[in-house]
Amino acid sequence: MEFNANNIGIVKVVIYNMQGVVVFEKDVSVTSVGIQSVCIPLLDFIPTGNYIVSLHVDNQSFSKKLIIQ
Repeated sequence: MEFNANNIGIVKVVIYNMQGVVVFEKDVSVTSVGIQSVCIPLLDFIPTGNYIVSLHVDNQSFSKKLIIQ
């Protein structure tokens, strides 16, 4: 997963299933501004289906749909 970090700090990555249950959560340390990459081995523990990935930083959240086939 890639995202653009505007600030240095901690970003929380949370993946929810379509029922709103958290299936994955990880704090990512951002040490520089710019494009950041996080490797999450989803196929190791999340079954196929539709999910929502949220990035929480400061007091903001950004979400995208994730489809695992």
